[in-house]
Amino acid sequence: MFESDLLNNFLNIIDHGGFTAAATSTHSTQSTVSAKLSRLEAQAGHRLMTRNRRGVISLTRQGREIEALARETLRMHALTRRRLEAQPLSGSVKLGMSDDIASAGNYPRLLAEFRREQPGVQLEVVVGAGPELRRVLERGEIDHLLCKIEDEPPAGAVELWREALCWVASAAWHERPSDGVELVTFAPPCGYRSRAIRALEQQNLRWRSVYVTPSLNGVRAAVEAGLGISLLPRSLITDAMTCLPPGQLPPAGRMAFFALSRPDIADRTNQVFKQMLETLLPPAVE
Repeated sequence: MFESDLLNNFLNIIDHGGFTAAATSTHSTQSTVSAKLSRLEAQAGHRLMTRNRRGVISLTRQGREIEALARETLRMHALTRRRLEAQPLSGSVKLGMSDDIASAGNYPRLLAEFRREQPGVQLEVVVGAGPELRRVLERGEIDHLLCKIEDEPPAGAVELWREALCWVASAAWHERPSDGVELVTFAPPCGYRSRAIRALEQQNLRWRSVYVTPSLNGVRAAVEAGLGISLLPRSLITDAMTCLPPGQLPPAGRMAFFALSRPDIADRTNQVFKQMLETLLPPAVE
């Protein structure tokens, strides 16, 4: 789940052969270009390129994978933009988003761009818990939904990406004697919560709940304060949080994120919006 601006910056470095030329091409500074690359590497969880003493860049294996992803993603962005500009739309679109998706990446900006490009469309966004929003979608009260799905996805669901989950703690966290792993979680039902508990119990590790909240901001605040640890995708980790080293707690795999739409959608506006959802959101690199 990578921001378009960071992908563009990455490709500019590659296409211009270095940081200085990339900065010149975008009327930016070398430090800005470098900072954006660091943000992309943090989201990817890997180093993407190296530089020798002469400033010549080389892509790592993960960097080559991200390059292919970036070029395809930005190509689809441009294609979708051309389609939107060529087709003035009207009517209404109701989109549901789980709290974690709404808080990650550049989705509010993408939705704002859609509104600017299609002023005739009334866009309404509802943010809430994924399981409840799935029921809202089934009742036909929203048209589309972006959410993670832990169980078998329903017919018509389009997988957008999978993201590695990591155990996170305060950047100043240190292990202390306790009566088991102290968990900070979303309120149930929640895929992150159930995945965390299952991973611990499969290894016969004791745990106890110390903080339960319905919101991502609540989870972040509790973890940053050092109340306990949580299980989150890398894209949701703040600078005040850190991933625990591999092996300290059992791996929890990856979480899949999907786009769902009402099966009876027939109007052109919602059909175009559905296509936008399925092309503007890039998958993560495996």
